[in-house]
Amino acid sequence: MSIGSDIKKAFEAVGSTYLIKRKNSPFLSGEYCVYEISTALRVPFDREFVYQASLSYDTLAVEGDILLFSDGEQFLLANKDPEQFANSPVVFESKLLKINVISGEIYRSSGETWDSQYHKIPIWSLTESGVGGLLIETTEVKLEEKEDFGKPSTNISQLYIPNTMDIKVLDRFQPTSGEYYQVNALRKRVFPGLIIVEVSEDMRE
Repeated sequence: MSIGSDIKKAFEAVGSTYLIKRKNSPFLSGEYCVYEISTALRVPFDREFVYQASLSYDTLAVEGDILLFSDGEQFLLANKDPEQFANSPVVFESKLLKINVISGEIYRSSGETWDSQYHKIPIWSLTESGVGGLLIETTEVKLEEKEDFGKPSTNISQLYIPNTMDIKVLDRFQPTSGEYYQVNALRKRVFPGLIIVEVSEDMRE
């Protein structure tokens, strides 16, 4: 039996089961992993939202997937690096971002109309619903680099979502809490499978 298979059996005995959520796909089940908060991370944000995980050598999860655990916690799979033995992966060491927006919505302006006071207002069309992601509403944290979470930033909020979401600059993002955010910029090359969306309070109609 291979080392990868042995580790997989250990995960099944002591690990946590999860479902894999992927856009336009049924949930994938039957996998186990071991995950924990890394106390070695430098700032409180990292200790709150960044988890270290070990996934089995034959996991079907890919970067950008959402992992749903039986305790209700949900995570974005930010990266997945193989640990190899004899030129074969035996486990995937990964970073997970803890989701704090379970079911947001993305809207796009599809033209304008007139209100009762003869003011032009945009028409908002829904492009995505049920969007899960990590929304950071602080001016003190900016996740930037794969191996260096928690860099300082100024006057910016960021949303981390799977790169399969249909989102563009000037779209509107609405979390389930009801507030509106305007999409100001998209960063697609920081994490495989994820988009970092720079947002601000949306003051448009």
